This record gives sequence, C-alpha cells and structure tokens, in this order.
Amino acid sequence: MVQDKKQEFSDGKRNKGLNLVVVGIVILIVAGLAVYFLSGEEDIARGRYTPGDFNTGAAFDYGTVTPMTQVENHLDGDKVILSLQEVEAAGLIYSQVPVGDSYMPITSFIAPSGRLVVAFSICEPCRSETFRIDGVRDQIICESCGTIWTMEPLVGVSGGCLDHPPEEIYYEVLGDEIQIPFQQIKDWKPREF
Repeated sequence: MVQDKKQEFSDGKRNKGLNLVVVGIVILIVAGLAVYFLSGEEDIARGRYTPGDFNTGAAFDYGTVTPMTQVENHLDGDKVILSLQEVEAAGLIYSQVPVGDSYMPITSFIAPSGRLVVAFSICEPCRSETFRIDGVRDQIICESCGTIWTMEPLVGVSGGCLDHPPEEIYYEVLGDEIQIPFQQIKDWKPREF
C-alpha cells in the first residue's frame, strides 16, 4: 500500500486536481480582465464626448422654475449653430437638429457657476426630450419621469433615470455663436440602461 501511494505521487496523479484549480482560477482572471477592458472600449467606440468648457464669467441665478424655450438652429458647414444670447435670455433652450429624415433634440443652459452646458435633450430610459430647471435648488428635472439631477455636474438626485441625465457634448463659443460639431450629433447612440 505504501508502494502504491509512492507510485501514485510520483506519477503526478495527485497534482492533477490542484493543477485544474489553478488553471480554472487563471481562466477566470483572464476572462474578467477581458470583459473589463472590452466594455471600456465599447464606450470609446460609441463616441462619448468631452463637454465644452465656456464660462460666461458670472454666476447665473435662476431663482425660480424655468421651462424650456424652443429655439431655431442652423447648419454652417459641419457645425450646428445656436445663439449664446438666446440661451442667456431664456435660461433653458430646446432645439431640434435635422438628421436625415428625423431630428436630434439638444438643450443648453447656463449652470450656476456660469458654465455653458450643451447636451442631448434626451432622458434615454423614459424617452423624454423635455426638462425644466428648478432654480431654487439648482436642479434639472425630466418632464416625463420626474427624475432630478443637479445642474453642475449633472448627477442624479432622485427618480428612475438617475444614471441618464442629458448627455453633455463638445462645443466651442465664438462671439455669440455656440458651435457644435454636426458629426457628434449625427453619430450619437443612446447609452445602455
């Protein structure tokens, strides 16, 4: 019997179970890393944007509830143009950018710090395109589901769509023109939820 155990050990049969456990752990680690890195690349491939950073230079105080005001936009080459003066006057604007046979809704407002925010005017889970600002609490509210986000940064406070505030996009300001690259509007895809 001792000889059989010695033979079994020297044949490596005893290590096969341990080797399978080690191989299994390594496979799980590699699979986990692959999922982590591949899921990060998906967002890059979908084209998430770095928001613009224009600041009016003065704090902006809404002080009351501000509904959206619909404004026109126009296409100038590869840029969608909005008026900064209209955003400052209305407080919260809504505009429909023609894309093929449809349109993409965008919104803009001045955050309490004076920073201009330009974003897709969509709450993806509930499909709402309209919002209002609660100027007393410095919050933006979805008109459909009632989800509330802080205005700066756009972070969920309460409601069913907390992780899907209007998605900020890149823009530049030249004089009175807010210039938004048309390609980022055209290529936008809803975030997963």
